[in-house]
Amino acid sequence: MEKPEVKVVSISDEVLDMAFEKAIETIRIARAWICRSAGKSPYPYLAPLAGLLKPVKVIGCDTMAVDKWARLYFNPFFVLFFHKRFPAEITEESLREFLSSYDISDYPINILVEILRHEVEHLFRRHFARAEAFGIPEEESMRKRWNIAADLEINQYINCPPLVSLMFLPEKFSLPTGLSAEEYYTKLPENLEQLLQKEGSGKGVVILAQGHKYPTIADSFDEGGSGAGLPKEYELPPDDKENPGASEAQVQARIEETARQIKEHAKTRGTVPGNLLEVAEQILNPKVNWRKVLAQLIRKAKTAASIGREDYTFKLPNRKSEAYDPFIMPSMVDYTPQDIAVVLDTSGSISKEDYERAVSETLAIARQCNISVDAFLCDAAVHRVIRKVKNFSQLREIVGRGGTNMIEGINRALAERPRKYTAIVVMTDGYSPFPQDPTPIPLIICLVGKNHERKEAMPSWAKVVEVED
Repeated sequence: MEKPEVKVVSISDEVLDMAFEKAIETIRIARAWICRSAGKSPYPYLAPLAGLLKPVKVIGCDTMAVDKWARLYFNPFFVLFFHKRFPAEITEESLREFLSSYDISDYPINILVEILRHEVEHLFRRHFARAEAFGIPEEESMRKRWNIAADLEINQYINCPPLVSLMFLPEKFSLPTGLSAEEYYTKLPENLEQLLQKEGSGKGVVILAQGHKYPTIADSFDEGGSGAGLPKEYELPPDDKENPGASEAQVQARIEETARQIKEHAKTRGTVPGNLLEVAEQILNPKVNWRKVLAQLIRKAKTAASIGREDYTFKLPNRKSEAYDPFIMPSMVDYTPQDIAVVLDTSGSISKEDYERAVSETLAIARQCNISVDAFLCDAAVHRVIRKVKNFSQLREIVGRGGTNMIEGINRALAERPRKYTAIVVMTDGYSPFPQDPTPIPLIICLVGKNHERKEAMPSWAKVVEVED
């Protein structure tokens, strides 16, 4: 694309204030359009997050951007440019006349709806958090690269011809569609900066308002803000008193509610554009490394059990005894056992494959944590107790295969060796009753097999890990 011809026009702060007023009015109407009910709104499932957007009047934003506190920054002339009566010849007088007689009914609100959708998706797709998780360097060029990659993830699913010349699209970089921001980040050309400098929107005027330059339409739709991982200079601090943003908890709650509405819309109203349904599934049912989670819970239980259970002994010399010569100082000793009880569900509903994999993984984690394992094989009753399990061969034979009551195994572990274990790990498919009251030591429930719906039936005070492939 050709670089735009730049024409500088000076305007007063009064006209700039009028532009902000009309732009905010238009943004609020577009936001209300998104928040309408299904059948009236093109994206009713985005209403929870769209309703959280707060327009903020600042100087410096070329197009539109959102920060991770849902504050919306915008260039008023970028918003107003799409109005049918926006003056072709821009002067102080023509802008004043246009703003004085501004009629919202002549504004193609669908265009601004798509722009707001773009910003809402930055929040919903959690581009800021993903930038941190992906390890994007702090260099401005790398952050800009991520910003564009995040735009590509969103824009490939937006169908709005008036915005095509503004938006970064995969085909403009000879890239395929259907990729994530992380994939686009790695596939964008190395000479990205040079390519961007050669491109332009093909049209545009720069409005100079008391020293602040505002293009009526920018070279490219590249802002994103911290919502896409790149905080801009014009963005306000999170605790700004005049324009406070939403809290992280509020934004997260709205993200989860949006995800639920996307799933519901896909079930009852038809398809959801792009890969939003997949993103919603990831938000509501995040994929985690269950092995790491289980290991962390076991280590945490081991550490907690050691607190307050140390004593002094003269049987071992103090490592700093030379500093106290000629006095003999005792050393500290930890009498805390390093054992866990594993209650293995051997009921008829457990498949052999699920049983073997769960047991093998648990033993591997116990070895990594330097913890010994006592196994309690239980269906509706405890059939066998195996002390100091060393390998899977000791547990290969599945005894029981009847009904399911893991309370029996849990109570047996607590009664036989009171205050001995640092934790009780239950390997089960979840079709079992559990104690109503918290156990005196941590209870970790590992759901094996495809029984994720059983997670909600587990006791709220227990730690639940979903064992997955």
